[in-house]
Amino acid sequence: MLREKPLLKIRISGPGVRSGRIPVPLLLQVCKDAQAAINRQAQALEGRRSEKTLSSAVVQECTLELIALKKGSTTLDFAPATGQLPFPELASIGSEAVTAVGATLKDASLKRGRRRSQDLGVLDALDDLGSVFDQGVNKLNWIVPAHNGHKRSVAEFIPATRSKIKLRKQQPLPLGYGAPAAEGILGAPATVAPENDFLEGMLELTDGKCRISPAVGVPTVVSFGEDKAENVIEATHKPVRVRMDPRGRRLMDIEITPPPAGFDIGDFFAPHSIDHLIAEQGVRAITNLDLLTGAIPDEDVDGMVAQIYKDREVEQ
Repeated sequence: MLREKPLLKIRISGPGVRSGRIPVPLLLQVCKDAQAAINRQAQALEGRRSEKTLSSAVVQECTLELIALKKGSTTLDFAPATGQLPFPELASIGSEAVTAVGATLKDASLKRGRRRSQDLGVLDALDDLGSVFDQGVNKLNWIVPAHNGHKRSVAEFIPATRSKIKLRKQQPLPLGYGAPAAEGILGAPATVAPENDFLEGMLELTDGKCRISPAVGVPTVVSFGEDKAENVIEATHKPVRVRMDPRGRRLMDIEITPPPAGFDIGDFFAPHSIDHLIAEQGVRAITNLDLLTGAIPDEDVDGMVAQIYKDREVEQ
């Protein structure tokens, strides 16, 4: 009988973990927070820009089971709770989410290069997972074995990575509004918000606050009082225009904005054939292959080479 191949391996190292053994509270913490990161990543991949609960089908597909505890540096092997997929050559939302969480950890660890915008819910879950560093753990390796044509991937999670994740969670808060003033930490324009400036974007509720996600740029988190709670709930998942107190980062006024002229939400979600979309978007075949050539920025090459050497060290 063939042994089931794991979808995810988490290698745990530190003075609080002995070879092939792990304290139950630590095991529960790792499993809970790793699963939370995968679920939130799946939600982001599904395009749900809200705090709604995932559909039961997606939750089932993303749920993992612990199938092995390996010796050496204690390694936890996880596989889908649903068992082997009927079409293993096709990537499931669960496997995509596991891979994407590893990519988020790698991105957070970069010293140089351009960082991608990350889902705040995934960063929250990884920050919670980092609490194991207070329990005798000094390193976690998020290992995604080779599958569906993808190479094996290893992302290192250490206390310094958690500090960077905390910083990245805070960085979006002052950005995304006001007039540009200077270059921000993440490459986005740092801004100053005068008293009369407004935020515009989609409103979402998160941890008792509202997050305004603009069409372009990073989200801004704003607190609100009981007097504005009813207005915020009514505006949730809708485009809004918000005025806030820049000092206390507190919501002052909120207005639901109408969709752009000519925008039909029913038509937006209506299914269209590939031929219809090609004709509608004016897509043409590429006849000049030189258009596809280009150079990789030096900082991206440096980051890629550094990550390759780091992965090789882990594999050894």
